[in-house]
Amino acid sequence: MAKRRMFSLDVVNTDRFLDMSTSARLLYFDLGMRADDEGFVGSPNMIIRSTGSSRESMDELIKQGYVIPFQSGVIVMPHWKMNNYLQSDRITPTIYINEKEQLSIGENKVYSRENDPMDTTCIQDVSNLCIQNVSKMDTQYSIDKNSIDKKYIVGKPNVTDSKKKKTNKSPFEKLEQEQQDELKRIIEHLNNRIGTKYSAQTKDTVTKYTKLKSLGYTEEDFKTVIEKKAKEWIGTEYAKYLRPQTLFQESKFDGYLNQPEANKQQKNPYSGFEVIN
Repeated sequence: MAKRRMFSLDVVNTDRFLDMSTSARLLYFDLGMRADDEGFVGSPNMIIRSTGSSRESMDELIKQGYVIPFQSGVIVMPHWKMNNYLQSDRITPTIYINEKEQLSIGENKVYSRENDPMDTTCIQDVSNLCIQNVSKMDTQYSIDKNSIDKKYIVGKPNVTDSKKKKTNKSPFEKLEQEQQDELKRIIEHLNNRIGTKYSAQTKDTVTKYTKLKSLGYTEEDFKTVIEKKAKEWIGTEYAKYLRPQTLFQESKFDGYLNQPEANKQQKNPYSGFEVIN
């Protein structure tokens, strides 16, 4: 069995993954480190207990399509082959043959369960990752105290209109209230600084903000970049680039943040001339 595990940014760097709770995300990594060479985990409850996680976190992973449970208590990580590439001669085949036979794998290298009661309609997020559409589930999965057994499939009533509306939230509405308020303050700072009316709720702005926040940048970092580039670009041909789309680019943000302060000193037109009293 290989001892190294990898995680693809195409899987863990999406809004869908980052919108999950911290506990669920950490449990996903723990499961990934302990899965066999084909992505199966035979003792998920042991991992939950040993890592101090919770069954609510496992339920969240199942609901969001990052874990597929079986009645035997075994689980599989559907994006395993996207995360890990192992040479065939180094793979130890899984011992969970019955569970593996219930799965198929698509062109996107994602496991899905054949005849699964869940709707497997593709949802395109920022990585174009194909995952299960939880808004159209006919069933939901839960884990009891001891194991994932036949009781884990629980009937679910028809989705009401109000619940459908919740699944159609905009990217901005999906942010926590604290993040919404912070992004509003950042964009308000930009608008006040350069006299514009940019919105904090556009999809592109929210996506760029969310990505930079996941990398550890703070509200003060955003405002510092705005100030530095405003001083540098106002009054030049680059003033048109004073916009969230340009200022918050992941590939350039760190350079903007750490560049020296622009020092525009007006040149004295009388420099070099002798003053005669």
